[in-house]
Amino acid sequence: REHEALHDLLTGLPNRGRFRTTAEDAIARGRRGERGALVLVDLDRFKEVNDTLGHHAGDELLRVVGQRLTESLRTDDLVARLGGDEFGLILPRVKDRDDTVALLTRVREHLAEEIVLDGVSLSVEASFGVAFYPDDADNVEGLLQRADAAMYQGKHGATGVVVYEPRTAAHPTHSLVVQQELRV
Repeated sequence: REHEALHDLLTGLPNRGRFRTTAEDAIARGRRGERGALVLVDLDRFKEVNDTLGHHAGDELLRVVGQRLTESLRTDDLVARLGGDEFGLILPRVKDRDDTVALLTRVREHLAEEIVLDGVSLSVEASFGVAFYPDDADNVEGLLQRADAAMYQGKHGATGVVVYEPRTAAHPTHSLVVQQELRV
């Protein structure tokens, strides 16, 4: 029961609750000098897979993505399914931003390798948003917010791996304000 409470039933990966607990532990180590990264990964055009091939194909794609993420990372990194087509990564003991981006670029390339679902060949694309602890925030909510802002930039930019930069990140409520203004 404990395993079920802390893991996603579809992929077998840790779930949001386990991700949060692990992130809190990692951030505590960050306060003692260990640098690390929290990464949000969102699949691009996942809805198209569900709509075109059905939810069974979408579920299989999520299992493959979870497996590929796990295979591509170091053994002490955590891969979790946060919900829907969103995954979270906790990368403890990172050297620097360049090494982290290089690692995530390789992970993204591995994800993009062809997969055949229901006789249809697909290439998985994903957007990665990266926030570093303790540099960018010293709590889970702050890191999630910053990684999400970076991921959003990745979805709308030329690169799929984006590191949070305070000077280029949109204010968290910016997109909500724009949506509200468009309705008026």
